[in-house]
Amino acid sequence: MALVTIDTAIYAERLREAGLDPRFADALNASTVEDHAPPRFAPRTEPSDDIWKQSVETRLSDLRSELIAFRAEMTAEFRNVRERQERDFRLTMGTLITAVLGLAALMAHGFHWIG
Repeated sequence: MALVTIDTAIYAERLREAGLDPRFADALNASTVEDHAPPRFAPRTEPSDDIWKQSVETRLSDLRSELIAFRAEMTAEFRNVRERQERDFRLTMGTLITAVLGLAALMAHGFHWIG
């Protein structure tokens, strides 16, 4: 019973420091907090043996080949993006020039500069 009183006093003090109502300290004793607390760490799993059997050189060569393949793929992808970007720029610029010339012709017709 004394242990619960000490825990209650500790929790009441912590609640007071946090600016909360200390009347709820009796509901927060150590057993209920520890019973409902999530585990601190995930359970340890043993690594599979095949990963540790490979030598460092083998793993490095695998990583190196994956990086080379990734770099080649990214280079090809960036090349495609640049081609599309150039095409889109030309299309946008052509649309802008056409719109400006069309509005200039409309203004010239409105001001009776042309037939």
